[in-house]
Amino acid sequence: MRLQYKLFVFLAILILVFGSATIVSTSMILKKELEHTLIVRERTGSEVLEHRIFPYIANKEYDKVTSILFEDKAVRKESINYIFVNDNNGNILAHTFLDQIPGNIKNRVHNEVEDFSATEFIINDVPVIEIVIAVKEGAYEAGHLHVGYKKEYIDNIISRNINTMVSILVILMASSIILSFFLSKFIVRPINELSRGMLEVSKGNLNHRIKTDSKDELGELALTFKKMTEDLRKTTVSKDYVDNIIRSMFGTIVVVTPDGQIQTVNQATCDMLGYKAQELVGQPVDILFADENIKHKAAWFDELTETNYVSNIEKTYLAKDGRRIPMLFTGSVMRNDNGEVQGLVCVALDITERKRMMEQLKQKNEFVRTTLESLPYPFYVINARDYTIALANSAAYSGNMGKDSTCYALTHKRSEPCKGGEHECPLEEVKRTEMPAIVEHVHLDMKGDPRNVEVHCYPIFDNSGNVVQVIEYSLDITERKEAEKIRLENLRLDLASRTKSEFLANMSHELRTPLNAIIGFCELIKQKVHGELTEKQEHYVDNVLASGKFLLNLINDILDLSKVEAGKIELVIEKISLPSVINETMNLIKEKASKHNIALKTVFDPALDIIEADQQRFKQILFNLLSNAVKFSKEEGGTVTITTKKDGDMARISVSDTGIGIREDDLRKLFTEFEQLDSGISKKYGGTGLGLSITKKLVELHGGKIMVESKAGEGTTFTFVLPISVRK
Repeated sequence: MRLQYKLFVFLAILILVFGSATIVSTSMILKKELEHTLIVRERTGSEVLEHRIFPYIANKEYDKVTSILFEDKAVRKESINYIFVNDNNGNILAHTFLDQIPGNIKNRVHNEVEDFSATEFIINDVPVIEIVIAVKEGAYEAGHLHVGYKKEYIDNIISRNINTMVSILVILMASSIILSFFLSKFIVRPINELSRGMLEVSKGNLNHRIKTDSKDELGELALTFKKMTEDLRKTTVSKDYVDNIIRSMFGTIVVVTPDGQIQTVNQATCDMLGYKAQELVGQPVDILFADENIKHKAAWFDELTETNYVSNIEKTYLAKDGRRIPMLFTGSVMRNDNGEVQGLVCVALDITERKRMMEQLKQKNEFVRTTLESLPYPFYVINARDYTIALANSAAYSGNMGKDSTCYALTHKRSEPCKGGEHECPLEEVKRTEMPAIVEHVHLDMKGDPRNVEVHCYPIFDNSGNVVQVIEYSLDITERKEAEKIRLENLRLDLASRTKSEFLANMSHELRTPLNAIIGFCELIKQKVHGELTEKQEHYVDNVLASGKFLLNLINDILDLSKVEAGKIELVIEKISLPSVINETMNLIKEKASKHNIALKTVFDPALDIIEADQQRFKQILFNLLSNAVKFSKEEGGTVTITTKKDGDMARISVSDTGIGIREDDLRKLFTEFEQLDSGISKKYGGTGLGLSITKKLVELHGGKIMVESKAGEGTTFTFVLPISVRK
């Protein structure tokens, strides 16, 4: 039971005991006092009555006395039972009895008192208190007045008063009990507050404040406890502050006793090494280190004790699972006021990531160095202030005059920076514009020969935005310069060739007109329109006609070649039926093939029918290939086969023959203008050497290509590939 309730119960019992005793004793005293008071009061009333009746008794007017007695009884009928008067001889002079006078009343008239008496007795089974007063005037006594008061009336009055008093006392007791409850609460509250404060402090709640305004000993105790709690809180806050710092540190912290035992570790140590704190505390500090002998440990331990501090020592910690962790170790000594060693604080930082980054940096540096060394052109980093070379690859020195420390000495053999004209220094431009620069310079190689170089420069800025260094690399463009000269020369020659081709085209057109006239007149003469010819004349006409046709074919070939080279041929692309065009072209060569005993065959791919091409030029390509196949046949004849095949979105057309074939050495000359395979063949078969060249160019104009396969003595296959649909 709590102290408050104990105190309340004690006070309540105390109030009840003392209250009950007070009620009993007070009731008894009050009863007596009330009886006495009532008797005194009634005596007074009786004395008043006695004074009223005295004259009538003295005059023996007993009826009048009786009337007064009845009158008085009527007035006080609630309290009076009877009234009578007797003389000194015991004779009843007057009374208020309605019937006969009770016997015990008659007996009482002889028991007179001198002046006053009050006696309790029973009359007719009714308890009464009789007051007897002498009826006298001065020394003359006429008799006695007897007034019988109802004892029940007096008891009721006494009971009512006692009950009222008891009720008041009970109310006072209840009020006292209630007051004692609040009083006990008021008295015990500071004690309870102090008790709760102690409980909160015992739980670690040092911010709890005891609320009491008591000025007594409890108040002083509460104030003392407050001060103690505040001091403890300050101490705990300082300790918590340090503990929080230690816990929040991502580095490991180990506190070691002077004899080398682990006293304290932070959570970071446990997390990193995989231990629980209780597994490390009390263990030798040796458990933390990997592959370090006792002598080495003792050395740094003693050094730390002597110097009080060691810093940035690389050590290796050993985790519980066997992992070796590189650490950057710092230690300091804790001493007391007497300078005695209390312990050692060891702080270490995991440098695994730093070592990895250093290794990566080393690898990257090596990669950069290897990359720079592998560059085929000179590469420099030049200090912008004095043009000294901060970094250069091997190509920078092997490609120039030596290993001078400045760029102008290295590349130009100059004693001062390049200035003006073609030697304008690109570094100056970069410093001035703070922008990259590309210039052409002339550098000297190891032999001292000039080389054309393209110098690329890029600025490097410091934190203030100033150019402090310049990256420079130079590309040797000597060959490119020469190639440019050759390209320009080729352009000039190409222009001359086009001019020549245009001239030939114009001249061929001018020559073809008279040749057509010569051929036409020779054909008329041969037809003997104007008369018969002798055999010799006919022979001459045949020679002139053959020579004219040869010249006309030659001029036509030259004209076509010139148009192609001059870019004057425009293709008329249309949809053509491949089988139809091939058959039409074969009809043109059929008579000539028949004379040479050559069979013509076709093999058409059903999936390949319509293509988009220039019909006239397609026939020219096919006719040239068929003409060559027939012309270069064997004496006994042979076969010429045209094959078509769909190859994706391309049409593949092949012309194969069983003729004399082509030697492998001659294949490379097939499509060159005015080139013939050898003098023997050209003399035997004739030709200008332009047909295949024109054919190749026409195929390429269609966006295709032509190929040849051949074996000497076995035959030849020409294959040209054209797009089925021309892209627009």
